Amino acid sequence: MSRYRLCQHVMDDGRMCHSPAMRRRSCCYFHTELRRRRKRMAKARLVQEGVAMAAAARVAAEQAELERIFLPIRNLIDNRPEFKDLRDILCLSPAE
Repeated sequence: MSRYRLCQHVMDDGRMCHSPAMRRRSCCYFHTELRRRRKRMAKARLVQEGVAMAAAARVAAEQAELERIFLPIRNLIDNRPEFKDLRDILCLSPAE
């Protein structure tokens, strides 16, 4: 039995690293840093996806708002009877 702990990282081919582990760690310096990098990259990817999802949600909300605004105008242009007058579209009170 060795006097120091060995790295517990399992390589792609199934072998163990067996380099000396860092103090109070289960892996050697290289594999500890590798794990840190992978964790940071995964966190950054999640943040990036969150930003992209928020942007997509914002675009969808803006699109829905534009639809809500332009649907009555489109209906008026199409000569549909439910929109008789521009005041109905713009929610204006009649002139006094």
